[in-house]
Amino acid sequence: MRALAAMVVGMGLAGSARAADVQTLQPLGEDFTSLRPATVGDPWSARVFLANDAQFAPLVLRSADGTRTPYVRDLVTARLGASLATGEYLRFGVLLPVHVARYADDTLVGPGDVLLFARIGSPGMPVALVAELERGNASAPQPFSTHAVTGGLTLRTGGLGGQILARVQPDQDVGGTVLGARLEGAVGYGGDLYPGLRGALELFGAFPLGQPVTSRLVPLEALATARGRLRRGIHLRGGVGVGLTDGLGTPASRLLLDLSFVVPGPEDHDGDGRVGPQDRCPRAPEDLDGHQDRDGCPDPDNDGDGLSDVDDVCPNVPETVNGYRDDDGCPDVTAGWRVEVRGPDSWTLRHDGDAFHGLGGEVWTYAGGAGEHAVVVEAEGFVPSGVGAFLLEGRTMRSVVTLEARRIGTLVVRVRGPDGSVVPGVVVEIEGEHVPPEGGEVRMEREVGDVTVRVAAEGFGTHVRTVEVPIDEVAEVDVVLEPDAVHLEGNQLVTTGTPLFAHDRDTLEETGTLDAIAAWMAEHGEVRLLRVEGHADSEGPSAYNYALSVRRAEGVAAALVERGIARDRLQVVGAGEGLAGVGPLRQVTFTVIVRDGD
Repeated sequence: MRALAAMVVGMGLAGSARAADVQTLQPLGEDFTSLRPATVGDPWSARVFLANDAQFAPLVLRSADGTRTPYVRDLVTARLGASLATGEYLRFGVLLPVHVARYADDTLVGPGDVLLFARIGSPGMPVALVAELERGNASAPQPFSTHAVTGGLTLRTGGLGGQILARVQPDQDVGGTVLGARLEGAVGYGGDLYPGLRGALELFGAFPLGQPVTSRLVPLEALATARGRLRRGIHLRGGVGVGLTDGLGTPASRLLLDLSFVVPGPEDHDGDGRVGPQDRCPRAPEDLDGHQDRDGCPDPDNDGDGLSDVDDVCPNVPETVNGYRDDDGCPDVTAGWRVEVRGPDSWTLRHDGDAFHGLGGEVWTYAGGAGEHAVVVEAEGFVPSGVGAFLLEGRTMRSVVTLEARRIGTLVVRVRGPDGSVVPGVVVEIEGEHVPPEGGEVRMEREVGDVTVRVAAEGFGTHVRTVEVPIDEVAEVDVVLEPDAVHLEGNQLVTTGTPLFAHDRDTLEETGTLDAIAAWMAEHGEVRLLRVEGHADSEGPSAYNYALSVRRAEGVAAALVERGIARDRLQVVGAGEGLAGVGPLRQVTFTVIVRDGD
């Protein structure tokens, strides 16, 4: 008994011994003893326990005729344990018991089963999940050792507490009664007895699983405890218990005494309820706005759209930056477009003045304003292609652009004058693009198909040809320039033909040249005044020849007016015999007198 007395008055660390005794006490430093706490506790806080538990007549065997024989007269258990809350949701710990068991003819001392336990809870929730693993110890006094796994729920609301646990263990034969898997339950009520002193009443027991229910398998015990604070973080608890049934493992009575010490977690400097690793901003309080409230940091811009929550109409949904209502902080109902590009390994897509580069198989996506949209896709070695779409708000259109590989041929354009020489100042245009010739020749690669070639040079007629460029072959265009039917040399309008008149007549023998002159005047609107000068030969009187030259000039002018040339752009002059001895005498010449820019 001296060992018993020594263990009772000693200080104990909260723990739990599992054995043939179905009762499981875990004095973890809170109101209840048999009920596990329903909270994890302060983040990163630690608890250390030292507990004594004395049971009297904890294991009494009963024979078939009802005779009761104490198998274990007294059991004193000292428990050493510790636990740590790793944040807000998990606390785990270990309990190391030592038993002193007094039998009818002997007293044994030995270590008990090591108990590993964990509780999972949530701040503000009055319920926790319990998980325990008990490792049997062959050195423990028998039958107080076995392997077991226990799990369940514990809850607390106000002063009331309750728990339900399921314990799975190998079957144990204790005096002819088999103890195995069972449900363990407990209820309790705790409250203040006096400032700094709290009391609790508990009722706990067990119910067998997979076995017939008999009174021997339903232990039940009542427990009363009082707990007071010695100083900050240190508490002392004492209690008494009494068995209510003759269920196997129910002691006749129980005494317990335990001492607990709580190591508080890190200090909450900013008062936001987050400490230690959970508080990423220990000097700036969490703003508790429903967005990332567990990191301990204020969130001035929840959605990260660059608008502070104070000015953000939609603080938790980012603004759609698309040039439309970008200052309200809310996403816009946008239109979407997905364009898949097929063909090249890499490509460039152009949309609304912007260029986007992608790789084969990638899809270009757009989210923005509705309406008409168009894209053009280009890639080296491929023919550019595009697609358009009318986008609707709240809907996403899908398009496919397939690029075809370019088919290339060679185009050669050679330009020569009438005598085979290179003509200076030649202009060569291919499909409207000016291409300067080198040595009278243009050579370039072109996509296959029809190509329009235009060749022009001052003083020569314009040539336009359409030629087909074959794939991987050469298309040749040879152009021989011919002088214009009408062209300007200085101020003199030179024609390949000359309006001639019959002898002593003002009637034209040739009118084709007038068509060319009228066309030239129509093309050159900058010529404001053209002199039409008539001539005659020297036969006959000079006065007669002068009048004849005037009539000839007037006849040509009238013919030009008939061809659409305004009369006020023509000046009629008679030269008489002025060209006698120079060229044809019965002709009309043309001189530009006034033109824009002179």
